[in-house]
Amino acid sequence: KGSVFTLSLPQSLVRNPGKALSPEVRTMPPALLDTPVVSVAKKTNERPHILLVEDNPDMRQYIRNFMNNLYIITEATDGLEALEVLKKITPDLIISDIMMPRMDGITLAKTLKEDKRLKNIPFITLTAKADEAGKVAALRTGIDDYLTKPFNAEELAARAANLIRNYGVRKTTLLTANATVNAPAYQDTMIAAMKDTVLQHLEDAAFTADELAASRNMSLSSLRRLLKGASGLSPGQFIREIRLQQARRLLEAKQYPSVAEVMYAVGFEKASYFARLFSERFGKNPSEYL
Repeated sequence: KGSVFTLSLPQSLVRNPGKALSPEVRTMPPALLDTPVVSVAKKTNERPHILLVEDNPDMRQYIRNFMNNLYIITEATDGLEALEVLKKITPDLIISDIMMPRMDGITLAKTLKEDKRLKNIPFITLTAKADEAGKVAALRTGIDDYLTKPFNAEELAARAANLIRNYGVRKTTLLTANATVNAPAYQDTMIAAMKDTVLQHLEDAAFTADELAASRNMSLSSLRRLLKGASGLSPGQFIREIRLQQARRLLEAKQYPSVAEVMYAVGFEKASYFARLFSERFGKNPSEYL
């Protein structure tokens, strides 16, 4: 079973915890972005397969027009239709709206997590809700990432590429490993414990993969095998992913007045390095949140 990053924000990092986020709803611009996106297509002619679940035809067209050259796109108009489609295909990624008739995106995600064939497929939600509680609820369901409408199509493409790439590594590792029946449950427990350890050392820029392995009484090579199989990430990438997701949470909540303060709060020391990693991971610069 793949890992799910459900991150709890330490109180020490939050200022004005009662401050609510104001929802932002704008009309999606009809013009498509012309910024090139790096393809994550496989070395063969087969492109990664995305299931797009969205009841708004204009939004489906917007996403399809931007990503159609990179991926095979199959569409569904709500969660129930998506379940019917998933009886015939196993996509590399699911992109789903939350608010839909008949079956919403959260219910769809919960249903998939109960299916052994489908539970590890990466899942991105699209929502018009800008409140932090809604985002946390989505992540707790087992959803890998979220985007609040209106969003930049390049940002969606960047996040999709990252999730599909990690999913491919994870599938390859699991297929070649001699996993036991109890391995997924063990992996989940270990991933959750290691995530908590990283959060406890979030402000420590010197916290290393060796220290993470030692905290679980594991060798670095054992930690590497576990994380690769569960998440497709190396130990260093795992630590960095948690730091970056916390940085995004802080930036979205606007709890710090500057990018530099957020950067230090999550354990980065060089602004250019932090900005580059953040942009590569989320498709936008951290300064765009302020």
